[in-house]
Amino acid sequence: MGHGLPPPWIRVSLPVASANPIVLIRLGMKQYLIDGLRLNDYRKLKTYLDKNLESSPLGGIYWLPIDNRILTSLQRNHESCHPHLFALVLEETFLAGEFLVRIKQNIKCDCMGSATKEQRDWLMDQMDAILETLGIHP
Repeated sequence: MGHGLPPPWIRVSLPVASANPIVLIRLGMKQYLIDGLRLNDYRKLKTYLDKNLESSPLGGIYWLPIDNRILTSLQRNHESCHPHLFALVLEETFLAGEFLVRIKQNIKCDCMGSATKEQRDWLMDQMDAILETLGIHP
């Protein structure tokens, strides 16, 4: 329970090759969650994300541009909506990546929506690679 997350959260482990993949489901939002971060891990991640990704004015939210090669045809054709993004949420005890493809230009568009399996796998790989780069093993 705890882990610095507000209730109600449902924890589901996924049978994939990466280390301890967890998906949290809250009010229909699916996420890849890496929890159990130590304060030093949080500081390394914050420094890395501040340097390498654009952040939201809300704080703790970072925008990860999605590789154009894995966009759906609808997303690829909506050039005015580029870049398509995933939100990464960093708190002191966890890093979460939402499985929702977003855009910044509009509040709503048909090219936004739930990530495809390929996009979800890509997001988890990106997050795992960041941890590996920083030597973080929660």
